[in-house]
Amino acid sequence: MAQKNRMPVFAALLFIFCRISFAQSERSTVFNICATAQSKDSILLTWEFDQNLEKNAEYFELYRANKPFAMTYELSSTARIASLPPDRRTFLDKVYDYREYYYAVIVKTSDGEDRIILPSINATVNGIHRKTPEIKKQTIDTPSAKEKIYPEGTLREIPLPTLDMLQAEKKVLPMKEQTLKAGEKLAFTKTDASAEKIILEPYAFEEDLISPEGGEDYLLFETLHSTFAKKKYTEGTEKLKEFLSINHSKNITDRALFYLGECQYFSGNFKDAIMSFLKVQDVFPELSQKWIDSSLDLINIPDIPD
Repeated sequence: MAQKNRMPVFAALLFIFCRISFAQSERSTVFNICATAQSKDSILLTWEFDQNLEKNAEYFELYRANKPFAMTYELSSTARIASLPPDRRTFLDKVYDYREYYYAVIVKTSDGEDRIILPSINATVNGIHRKTPEIKKQTIDTPSAKEKIYPEGTLREIPLPTLDMLQAEKKVLPMKEQTLKAGEKLAFTKTDASAEKIILEPYAFEEDLISPEGGEDYLLFETLHSTFAKKKYTEGTEKLKEFLSINHSKNITDRALFYLGECQYFSGNFKDAIMSFLKVQDVFPELSQKWIDSSLDLINIPDIPD
């Protein structure tokens, strides 16, 4: 009877021992992961690796997402951003928006792939975004401006110089009737717009200036090289629409949409251009707004005959 009572106790102790052993083995060989904002367009990722296993390491896999990694199944191919050699411990991630990002690093060894996710060990738990560019205040530093600064208690000269807007001689410039009508159409959108509308210069992202080795980056580069770079904007519009009809990574899709907006802009299809720029406004906020504003400036200007 005493032996029978000992069996459940022994089984319970064995179960607890196995659980403790499993928990101890469930650890990551990558640790001390850290992500910091490096510049206005990049985030620096650093980590450490168990030196005892370094000779068996084949490569590191880096993952990025807009929410913290908690489970292994979240390490999808769409979240993978780089594969690095085993001697690397840092990675500079280029980002193109101000959203918060989370990172995870795992290692592939000759014994297998260490895909366990341990928050704060090999996966970041705090979101990080790129640095916000500093806005420098513009100050007027001219002799005329300095002359208008008076010491405390000092009166200004009397009389002050004035400009009589009512009495001053006005030079009346003749305007065409079509121009006046066009101005009336634009009045409800931008009352302070200048008479001269400036067309923007073509813009290209840095990663598209050099031919990549292959993959979807190369397909986009070839499309741009044969159309956009040669100012074939109508053809570029069609080619980019074909390119976007196939699923690509978000980074590639966002850049292709922006180039589509540029091709539509330079083809005179300003309404379509605005719709394209709006689709990536959350990714490239300042850049997209600049092109949207210019498109709005040009959208209602008709061809004025001589």
